[in-house]
Amino acid sequence: MKLSSNNKCVDLHLHIDGAVRPKTIFEISQKRDLGVKFSSEKEASDYMLCKEGSTLGAFLKPFNLMTNAIAGNPESISKVTRDFVEDCYEKSKLCFLEVRLRPIFWAKDDFNSEQVLKIVLDTLDESCKKYGISYSVTLAILRTSPEMAKEVLDLAQKYQVHRVTGFDIAGDDGVVSEKLSSEIHWAYNEANRIGLFRTAHAGENGNAASVRQAIEIFDVSRIGHGYRVLDDPDFEKDGLNYSINTDDPSITGHWLQDEFDLCQKIGLTSAQIEAANIRAAMATFLPPEEKEELVEHVLKRSSKNVVRLFSQE
Repeated sequence: MKLSSNNKCVDLHLHIDGAVRPKTIFEISQKRDLGVKFSSEKEASDYMLCKEGSTLGAFLKPFNLMTNAIAGNPESISKVTRDFVEDCYEKSKLCFLEVRLRPIFWAKDDFNSEQVLKIVLDTLDESCKKYGISYSVTLAILRTSPEMAKEVLDLAQKYQVHRVTGFDIAGDDGVVSEKLSSEIHWAYNEANRIGLFRTAHAGENGNAASVRQAIEIFDVSRIGHGYRVLDDPDFEKDGLNYSINTDDPSITGHWLQDEFDLCQKIGLTSAQIEAANIRAAMATFLPPEEKEELVEHVLKRSSKNVVRLFSQE
């Protein structure tokens, strides 16, 4: 794929169902009952935005609204996906996008998860070519619903040739039990067997031990969030890499350029942000040749002093 010459940014953690435009939610709410009434696009946006100091549960609440609005409607799913790619290009300045998708949540009645996935993949392919964005898709299940794993892994295996390359588990990592751990362990073993890259939400609401579990037991190559590694000095000694991502822009109100601005406000330098972006390109769930092409694209558009650091490694 020919990558956009204008953009150099990489987002490795972006949920499509957390990036639905408030305008879309407002328009759908005018046509049918979503359980919440909105008198304007701004009112819909205010409802979706996470308030400072919110718990993870409060942060995740708007997903129910966005899911109810989209589920079972092929036209809405296609529109949301097109808008999503456009926003990734215009607002985040992306040249690569890793899409997190839970297809089961957009299925409804006779419209099944495979039909959801096919529409998203077809629309992604068309839209990403239009904007010059490379992409991969990571299918996710919820930590509290490991019974989803077989259906999702079957889909992932079937659509690996259509850029489904990763497996993820999301949800509250503070909720752990031996039964859940056993079922999730099976899911990660199966993902490994069929050749998927593996990641996990960990160290988000749980402690550093949930990160260690994901690495040592579930054998993931990347962690989503992982904030609690700061509580374990052993992680710092290991010299961990990090990247800067958006997660759920409709809920945080931030696309990637906003996140970069925030990082600078809390003390990161522009060189550190650029280095994180290059490392993100190096950590993509892509075949080696595509990854090499992406990394070269990003390096060519990065500051020379930052690029020199990577040439010395």
